[in-house]
Amino acid sequence: MRLRVEGKAVGDPIARYYGLGIDQDLDVRFWETQIWTYRRIVFDYFVDELEVPDGTGFVVVGISATRGYWHVKVYAEGRLVGEGDVAVPGAYPGSPGYLKVKLPAPLLEILEASFNVKAVNVLGSWEVLVKNVGAEGPGDVRMRLLSGPASIKIIKMLTREYEVPVGGVLSLCEIEKPQLPLPWTFVRGAAYLFTGNVIFTAPGKYTVRIETVRYEDGVEVLHSYADVAVTVETIKPVLRFAEVFFQENVLVGEHREWRVKVVNAGGEGEGEVKFKLSSGPAPVKLLIAWKEYEVPVRGELSLSSIVMPTKVFPSGWTFAISGWMVFSAEGTYLIRVEAIHYEDGRPVVDDYVEITINVMALAPPPTVAPPVVAPPPPAPPPPLPAVAPPPAVAPPAIAPPPPPVAPPPPPPALPVTAVIAVVGVASLAIAGLIFARKLKKR
Repeated sequence: MRLRVEGKAVGDPIARYYGLGIDQDLDVRFWETQIWTYRRIVFDYFVDELEVPDGTGFVVVGISATRGYWHVKVYAEGRLVGEGDVAVPGAYPGSPGYLKVKLPAPLLEILEASFNVKAVNVLGSWEVLVKNVGAEGPGDVRMRLLSGPASIKIIKMLTREYEVPVGGVLSLCEIEKPQLPLPWTFVRGAAYLFTGNVIFTAPGKYTVRIETVRYEDGVEVLHSYADVAVTVETIKPVLRFAEVFFQENVLVGEHREWRVKVVNAGGEGEGEVKFKLSSGPAPVKLLIAWKEYEVPVRGELSLSSIVMPTKVFPSGWTFAISGWMVFSAEGTYLIRVEAIHYEDGRPVVDDYVEITINVMALAPPPTVAPPVVAPPPPAPPPPLPAVAPPPAVAPPAIAPPPPPVAPPPPPPALPVTAVIAVVGVASLAIAGLIFARKLKKR
């Protein structure tokens, strides 16, 4: 914080010691007991300028006058903050003593105040930077429109808008943080940045004042201000094509898409985007937003008026429109698309594009020979009749084996005589056979 101390001797023709206590009181003989507070020897009149730490609460001015006194004034940041008579306390009856000056808090110094504006009704910006070079305390930062042809609009976060009329004032603290109560408490040594957008609604010269105030015992005191001169000019709209798309080869009766995009590179103002059919064998039909518009040869259609409620193009705004078009006759068509703005009611062409479109008749379908029909394939043989499966034959029943037959009883034994007789007969038979064979051999 910058301090300036001025002193003028009244009835004291002698050189004296001058001292300054910063946030501390002075002893009666400070020049001996508080050497660090001693500044210099003064005579008749003096001026002392110095920097004290930001946030200093008070200073004490002492002069070793034992006859007469010195009239002293104290300035903080160029503003008078204290004034009084100074002499050694008790040096004589009625001695005024030393002067104690309480420094105001806060002391909000304006470090920057600027406006960046291009033209009327064009979104601009502003910035204010303040610093509290005093102690902590309540205060406010304000914007006042001192003069101008019309009100201005202050915009925060692109959503909240505040109108300031000529002579009106707006608290920047309030719009910066609406949730905080006023006045703010400004912290010692802290810097505060306020920014936003602005729109000047009429051309001309404006004077905007940025001011800081503090509160002493509830009373508002203006501390500092900075006047900013702003000259706002009218910038005409400048409409430029960003895109123009038309298909150049189409068929009669065919629906083909088209689209146009225009950007306003100038200021806000009235303008139009027009479709013109310069030449062609027949009118053209445009389908826009489910409606049909017919444009005759050498006729025109305002494309912007179909979708815009007014002719006003805001600065930086993009206008886009699209649809379908249908040609009813073959031939060559010349189309011209214009972007214009108005000056004193007169149209001025900013940009244009010309397109030549060739429309062809729909060719008849080609003659196609009938296809050769192959004879049908032979019919498949009839399916074999279904043969029923043989009936299931039950396996023959097998009779259980007969019970075993008891062997016949052996024949009764022959008597011995009978056996001898039989053996004898057999022997005779064999002998007869042998004899017969011998006879045959002879």
